[in-house]
Amino acid sequence: MITFGNVDLKVIKAAYGTPTYLVDVGLIEETIEKMKDVTKKRNAKIAYASKAFLIKGMAQLVDRMDLLIDVVSGGELNTVLSAGMKAEKVVMHGNNKTLKELTEAVDAGVGRIVIDNEHEIELLKQILHAKDKVQPVLIRINPEVKVDTHQHISTGHKASKFGFPLDVNRIVKLVKGLVEDSRFEFLGLHFHVGSQLMTPTSHIDAVESLEPLYKALEEEQIFIKELNIGGGFGIDYLSDEAPYDLGDYLERIFGQVESSFKRCNLLEPTIIIEPGRSLVAKAGITLYEVGHVKALGLEKNYINVDGGLYENMRPALYDAKYRATLVEPRNSEVRRFDIAGSCCESGDILIRDMTLTTPEPGDLLVIHDTGAYHQSMASNYNKHGRNPVVFIKDGRHQLVSRRETYEDLNRLDLEFSL
Repeated sequence: MITFGNVDLKVIKAAYGTPTYLVDVGLIEETIEKMKDVTKKRNAKIAYASKAFLIKGMAQLVDRMDLLIDVVSGGELNTVLSAGMKAEKVVMHGNNKTLKELTEAVDAGVGRIVIDNEHEIELLKQILHAKDKVQPVLIRINPEVKVDTHQHISTGHKASKFGFPLDVNRIVKLVKGLVEDSRFEFLGLHFHVGSQLMTPTSHIDAVESLEPLYKALEEEQIFIKELNIGGGFGIDYLSDEAPYDLGDYLERIFGQVESSFKRCNLLEPTIIIEPGRSLVAKAGITLYEVGHVKALGLEKNYINVDGGLYENMRPALYDAKYRATLVEPRNSEVRRFDIAGSCCESGDILIRDMTLTTPEPGDLLVIHDTGAYHQSMASNYNKHGRNPVVFIKDGRHQLVSRRETYEDLNRLDLEFSL
């Protein structure tokens, strides 16, 4: 692999250094269009889950593609608005939104706030009545379904920190209170069952599990205009092949929404999906330079690269698996390697037990499928600066987020004087 998006990776190294995140904008646009081909056949909308990857350039791309966007903090909201997106396209999430964040969302005029708990309702009441404003809202329900994924990204189980437990009487009472308050515009329900899901089973189960709630709300003359089914559509990090047909995956979920609402004798609501990883992960790679190659004469050998868990914490956090490729192999000798990062942690291993031709110091190495939950989860651990982000399209490249400098790392520090 010498090129990415028809751009020579040696040119990228010379222009921007390493490690560097590269994002194929054309591939993101292509993936969005494929998803739109499915949603436009149904009464469905796409809201990009910005926590997967968010900088101003990404928000502008989402806006250009005419998607909604969901945010989970005041910082994400600020980035989206700073990028020029209209607040009406924003879906505001979060299990513990602060008074400040909710005030900012209301002041901006966000299109939807997804309410996660009773405390949030009280905070919103204070804000909306003080400002004499009306806010469209959804209620997040925990559908209490089983999910086949890592426990850290499973969100729909009974013990989840997110959403209201599936207690029909309690939820109906809460929604009635919202409907009776002229400052709330109740739009519907939201759920999110988990992430990195390879089948739609959990989504289908969740849609069906809420049928008693759909009926109970209708009996109170409360109608669901929108059903937000979250995201969580997985990708295969160890292959270029799609693990499922996207159209079939979504159609099975949409079909269950149609069946459930028909069974309840209700009009089918607008469906909102919230893809993140499935839109951007495959469009990203990270370019590294190889440093010391440590051959121990044992089964264990190391390729040390100039990145690490500070810019990809997923292997340490989730035991995430990846593929790597040498940009221009110069050696025919093949060995089993761990690809190690440069942080002062024994656990800073980006890929374990991978077969590669033996590299030499200065060689370039790519880790694939790093478009989601890399830049957005990066830190300054060991006082490393965050990687730059370079967008690639039609053989051209553009720096859209620069590399952090030592000055950036120290800019928030103040002199000690006690």
